[in-house]
Amino acid sequence: MNAFMVWAKDERKRLAQQNPDLHNTELSKMQGQRWKSMVLSEKLLFVREAERLQKRKKQVKRMKRADGGLYPVIPDSAVLNTNGLMAGKYFNQGSSGQNNGQ
Repeated sequence: MNAFMVWAKDERKRLAQQNPDLHNTELSKMQGQRWKSMVLSEKLLFVREAERLQKRKKQVKRMKRADGGLYPVIPDSAVLNTNGLMAGKYFNQGSSGQNNGQ
């Protein structure tokens, strides 16, 4: 999530409450104009929050990879075929009906 998105999340709610008759497209235009008019010092809090969220997302992704969450769980009972590749119900069958090890 970038800095604009962090800021816009709450800003949209505020604008919608103040202008209940406006459509989303008009609210978006107002948000864009307001964001462009803000000076860097006003945006800095949102920039830092966006950076924090991006770092956290990367950390979570690394933890999932390290934990094996992104890879299939292969039980110890899986067997090797004659080519030395994994075989059995845990792997796709090739078009010829033989295990292709994927």
